[in-house]
Amino acid sequence: METHCLRQDQIPGASRLILDYLYRFPNLASFYAHAPYDPASYPAAVQQIQYPAERRKTVADALAMQNPQSPLIEKFRRPDTVVVATGQQVGYLGGPAYTVYKALTAIRVAAELDAQGIPAVPLFWLASEDHDLAEVNHAWFYGADRQPQRYQAEENASTQSPVGGRVAPALRGEEFASLLGGLPFDREVIELATAAYDGTRSYTEAFQMLVQRILAPRDILFLDPLRTEIRQAAAPLLAEAVQRFPELVAAVQDRTDELLKAGYHAQVHLEAENSFFFLLEGGQRLALKARQGDFIAGKRSLTPDELAQRAHQISPNALLRPVLQDYLLPTACLVGGPAEIAYLAQNGPIYEALLQRKPVFLPRSGFTLFDERAARSMDRYQLSVCDFFVPEAAFVERIGRTRIPSSLLQNMKGTSSQAQRLLEELRCELLAFDPTLAKASERSRQRVAYQFEKLERKASREVVRREEQVRVDSAYLRGLVYPEKHLQERLYSILPFLATHGAGVVDTIADHVSGFCPDHCVLAL
Repeated sequence: METHCLRQDQIPGASRLILDYLYRFPNLASFYAHAPYDPASYPAAVQQIQYPAERRKTVADALAMQNPQSPLIEKFRRPDTVVVATGQQVGYLGGPAYTVYKALTAIRVAAELDAQGIPAVPLFWLASEDHDLAEVNHAWFYGADRQPQRYQAEENASTQSPVGGRVAPALRGEEFASLLGGLPFDREVIELATAAYDGTRSYTEAFQMLVQRILAPRDILFLDPLRTEIRQAAAPLLAEAVQRFPELVAAVQDRTDELLKAGYHAQVHLEAENSFFFLLEGGQRLALKARQGDFIAGKRSLTPDELAQRAHQISPNALLRPVLQDYLLPTACLVGGPAEIAYLAQNGPIYEALLQRKPVFLPRSGFTLFDERAARSMDRYQLSVCDFFVPEAAFVERIGRTRIPSSLLQNMKGTSSQAQRLLEELRCELLAFDPTLAKASERSRQRVAYQFEKLERKASREVVRREEQVRVDSAYLRGLVYPEKHLQERLYSILPFLATHGAGVVDTIADHVSGFCPDHCVLAL
């Protein structure tokens, strides 16, 4: 099996909007400012950046406190340096593997901009304000048999507090070790994870420490929007968004209607009382509803002026957050996943009103990783990655079909072809004799074809029943490539891949990151 690329339209679940964005950008040009794979987009985005020196100093000082050893701080302080930004929720044990792929994409794009004479630093926005604990309190792993297993750090709590400030539970060492199932580099991964998740750090701190060590020696800045200095720097934009909320929400609704009329989906469903804001108060992140010109939190009502005066306590929703990020940073490029790219079609009017510019929105690189055993099995069973995107029973039959004795399989296919040919000849004669009989013969032909297909499926299942190795290989492949009916990058943590291949696998992945290619990389290790 060789490393190759897979078009995104061959992968289940990709929306029309995302596919057009990747492969037919002119269809979406009215919703986005810059074509992601046009080299001219990046200098154009850089020229639009107006980033005050005072704001740069404030953010640089905050970044220096959070990234004390990073040489990128001094580079960020330079007045001509831009940012290639990405980000993710602070998931336990790093969240899904695509977290690392996002960071590697940002690092690669920043390096490529540097090579073109555009000084750039990569930066990771830690989505620490999110309050949905159930989304981040677990991670998925596999062991030697490649079967998915979920590790949950703590029970789902009914809380509205930002997850980033919550203490991340210490790793349960024995349970975690059992999940990795004796993989070749399990000890190193256990030490790596235990050092970060020792019960003394917040979700944000542990996440940053783990991802930094995974990426080392590569450098990327981390920004926590819950830091006081960042909240103060963000306050002017948030206050303006509050005061202009009626026009902003109307513009976003118009843009949503345009998207729907053009045949695309809206990533965020706007209801009558939706606002773009949460209020950080008393350790909670409280949703604010818009009602009769005011903002409602529980039983309290705040006027726009009152809320604007508390702008340092406002947390943005998914539509406003990227705009705030690009206000705080001189962002030339934002690396995101499919959902984030879809948000950015919908929130364009907010960018236009509050920032008067947009960065390039670049889809992250994506990977499906195959170990040596899986690659051999793919060749043995004549499989492609697309063969996994079917129900499990159909996948197992597909494997079993390759193990049917070749003489038997050829005989079945030959007999089927011969029967189809004879029935077609009969249909032609019947057509001349009586068209109604010809229609009946066509139904008979279809039934015969179905019966031969059914016979082949039964033979496939019989092979699987007889051959234990086929069943084992099928489970191994399915668990690795399409666990829980997800691409592996969207379910598994990067840690089982480190435990399988060693820390050097990050170098291999980084070598295959292509910031300017829309396809998904199938990587044989």
